[in-house]
Amino acid sequence: MMRNALGYTQVDLAGISEVDRSYISGVEREKRSISADKVEQLARAFGVEIYEMFHPDTGETYQRRQVPGSAVERTNDVPKDKAKR
Repeated sequence: MMRNALGYTQVDLAGISEVDRSYISGVEREKRSISADKVEQLARAFGVEIYEMFHPDTGETYQRRQVPGSAVERTNDVPKDKAKR
């Protein structure tokens, strides 16, 4: 999960994304469906494109770094064992 990979708590993410913590919790527990506008808010908070929110490996490859204008700067460092040769 991208939130965990970046070291955010639900409270952290709620503050950065302006999405209610209980909403985030419900989505993570698959008790709520996420709306398109919330996906957009979370993607902005993570500093990723919307489509990257749906890629299963995205959270594993991003490291937390501050970037001007967004909550997180991403790096696409691919682990050496997964890099194309």
